[in-house]
Amino acid sequence: MTRTGGVSVLGAGVVGICCARFLQKEGFDVTLIDRDEPGTGTSSGNLGMICSLETSLPLPSMRVLCGAPKMLLDPYGALVVRWRHLPHLLPWLARFVRNAAPSRRWGHAQVMATLMRNTVMAYDSLIEGSSARGLIRHDGAVVVYETDDGFAADAGERAMLKRLGADFDELEGAAIHDLEPALAPNFVRGVHHRGCAQTHSPLGLSLALLDDFRRDGGTIRRANASAISVDAGQSPVIETDCGAIPTESLVVSCGAWSGRLAASVGLKVPLEAERGYHMAVPGFDSGLRRPIIHGESNIGLTQMIEGLRIGGTVELAGLEAPPTPGRAQRIYDVGRRMLADPEHAATAALSDWMGYRPTLPDYLPAIGPSPHHANLWFAFGHQHVGLSLAARTGQLIATLLAGRSPDIDLEPFRVDRFGP
Repeated sequence: MTRTGGVSVLGAGVVGICCARFLQKEGFDVTLIDRDEPGTGTSSGNLGMICSLETSLPLPSMRVLCGAPKMLLDPYGALVVRWRHLPHLLPWLARFVRNAAPSRRWGHAQVMATLMRNTVMAYDSLIEGSSARGLIRHDGAVVVYETDDGFAADAGERAMLKRLGADFDELEGAAIHDLEPALAPNFVRGVHHRGCAQTHSPLGLSLALLDDFRRDGGTIRRANASAISVDAGQSPVIETDCGAIPTESLVVSCGAWSGRLAASVGLKVPLEAERGYHMAVPGFDSGLRRPIIHGESNIGLTQMIEGLRIGGTVELAGLEAPPTPGRAQRIYDVGRRMLADPEHAATAALSDWMGYRPTLPDYLPAIGPSPHHANLWFAFGHQHVGLSLAARTGQLIATLLAGRSPDIDLEPFRVDRFGP
């Protein structure tokens, strides 16, 4: 039985890596544990956006509920439920519907804004003196619309973002193309979100932070965790395919797989996996300067170091179902037409990908201690903003383990907020 001293972080996606780095900065001896190579899971396949207040509004809304029947009938739509998964999904969907009530949604948006407000500053703190600094840019992101009706439909969302303090400019016609000349000429309205940053290599960012982690004495272990327990002395024990790993303190940050581990210590957490797809065009330079989101479809484009990446949408199908054939291709078809020279992208080689966004039905993450065990902590459920919130979450987790009070109220993010 191997004993790991200090703090173990279970899950080496970008959230776990950032937790590990901030814990190191607090002087802890840290071990990262994952079944896969660190940074290669869902963290690697996003659109690279490090969002701020502009993504504070939770997805559950009356507008989504009203549009759901139409979306659900389209197998390639922005929101898809795979019918075989529906019986398992019904309790989660019932909570989703309750959280769509306007008053509840606004309350959750205000709570989420406290977390999103300092995301970019948290990264700036984390990457000081790191090679990762060169992988983050602060140029904002742009939402573009093909129709005035599409732009008008989002007016209520923009009004709420303004109340939360989001920094954005509304654009028309030529101003869009002055900002992004590589876009197709058919976009009539846009929104430039100035507070958003970007990494043009999500995997590269994780690997650079891992280099810092190793340099400062961090340990990485490959093991597949099946359960966690707590011994008589309140020390967590990780049950893995490599045997039991006791540790003094444990942070669980396993993304969409965290719910199963929380259940092993008696916590029933309604965590669902939102499957997201992207299509990559390796080696293709689109000329885009910042992330672009298609307002009517929510499909996004980001120019990465490796090439163009096109991704988005939500598919609720669980962790076991195979990828849906053609879904990434449909996303690519929409994204390609957003470019001024779509035929150029059509001639390039393609690479598709699918990942699992860990999502709770109120669209707030779980950040904080176990209600029953003094040395067990949780950091998961970041839905579409895992990369955005990774550094901020790591900062808060490290503050808590160091015995200090966090700078925001973490009560709304309790892991047991859904009941026993």
